[in-house]
Amino acid sequence: MVCYLTNRPESTVKGTKRWLRKYGFPDKEVISSMNGLEWKAQKLSDMFPEVTGIVDDNIDLLSHMRHDYRGRIFLYSRSDNTTSKLDVILCPTWVDIEKEVQHFM
Repeated sequence: MVCYLTNRPESTVKGTKRWLRKYGFPDKEVISSMNGLEWKAQKLSDMFPEVTGIVDDNIDLLSHMRHDYRGRIFLYSRSDNTTSKLDVILCPTWVDIEKEVQHFM
């Protein structure tokens, strides 16, 4: 795990870090911007291959990813409706995400 990418205002970073600590998430940098999913998709692509994937709960991120993105997207979603050609692993629960991420480590 390298960082957290969030599409939230910079003013929420301190609160986000507190929440992450409270719930036992790793202490990593929070990269924040309000520039939308295009920004998040581009930032993730720019970070590859150092960052080889993401856990995200927004299915709309898929439509903003470059078609040649080679990382893995663990999508925290109960939806099974994705036609993306990207490497997307649908995970309906957090337990599923943990299991899938461990499988690829």
